[in-house]
Amino acid sequence: FNGHRLFLDRFVRTAAFTLSSTERRLYDAVTEYVENQSERAAAKGERGRLLGFTLALLQRRLASSVRAIRRSLERRHKRLTVLQEHLEELQERIEIPEDLSDLPEEEQWEIESKLERFTVAETRGELELECRELAKLITLAKEAERGEEETKLQRLRQLLTEEGLFRSKTKLLVFTEHRDTLDYLVEKFE
Repeated sequence: FNGHRLFLDRFVRTAAFTLSSTERRLYDAVTEYVENQSERAAAKGERGRLLGFTLALLQRRLASSVRAIRRSLERRHKRLTVLQEHLEELQERIEIPEDLSDLPEEEQWEIESKLERFTVAETRGELELECRELAKLITLAKEAERGEEETKLQRLRQLLTEEGLFRSKTKLLVFTEHRDTLDYLVEKFE
């Protein structure tokens, strides 16, 4: 309007970082869990496809933050523990919309929440085994959280400091894919 710019310049930067040894152990362990479950799911037809989608969500949360993966693992563990008492729910069906990422955030969370209880386990014993695996992963995630500040957060803080954003009144918009990561960032930057 009248030759005035409506939007400020946008600067996008990809920052490299190296995971700490604790974060790396967590990353490798979750990746191994996802790969093992994916192999088992491949032979399960529609149920396996749903589990594959669930496992992809875990990988995305792992890439987002330690907090996001820990909370996802805890929710999955809790749901699978409950399933041990309600084995009939193992056969529950759910439809995943083609445009899941286009849905409102609350609807995406609702669908993802239902998907967190999908498993290739078919017996109480298999569920117990998976719950033990999840408990080990949760322990690793808690270790990573107790350690030094998360590497990605350190790198973000470093970039913001280098750019002088902590000293200025410049507004900053940081995008996260997962609410758990957003909550973590808000907590750490308050």
